[in-house]
Amino acid sequence: MDRQQKIIIFVMAALLLVALVVMVVVLCGREAPAAPEFDPPSFDEAAISGLPTDVPEELNYGSPSTQGEFKFSLCGTPEVTEDNRLRIYFTSPATNKVWLLIKIYDTEGALIGESGLLRPDEYVEHVQLEREVARGSDIVIKVLSYEVDTYYSKGTIQGALKIAE
Repeated sequence: MDRQQKIIIFVMAALLLVALVVMVVVLCGREAPAAPEFDPPSFDEAAISGLPTDVPEELNYGSPSTQGEFKFSLCGTPEVTEDNRLRIYFTSPATNKVWLLIKIYDTEGALIGESGLLRPDEYVEHVQLEREVARGSDIVIKVLSYEVDTYYSKGTIQGALKIAE
């Protein structure tokens, strides 16, 4: 190697070292992004202990198959009441070891209603809707489960339902 090649290698090594120092300074100087604050949902004030009785047959109340750590029941064909509530009989059976919550969305993905948390062996007959939903329209439900006391997610189930006509 001649003298000119050695100078070029030395200059390149110096530039690489400067770039490395700048990168370390920038990375160390960055503030870590703050984790979003979690506001735990409250328990549903309308929750009723036990299992619902006398659910109208046309609402198709039942328990969908689940593979996770929790079970639930609801109406497969819920109805909208005169006061804009969804009559769904969302139920958390006594065998659950988690808290459940249901969210109701329109087909565009906008949240239109949700329950509060349910403990095992509780149900809510209705979920208040934020806006009017036409009878016979489709909705999407999402059931969220939370580990007791820690609020860690234990899974989510989503599905589509048609509102009774």
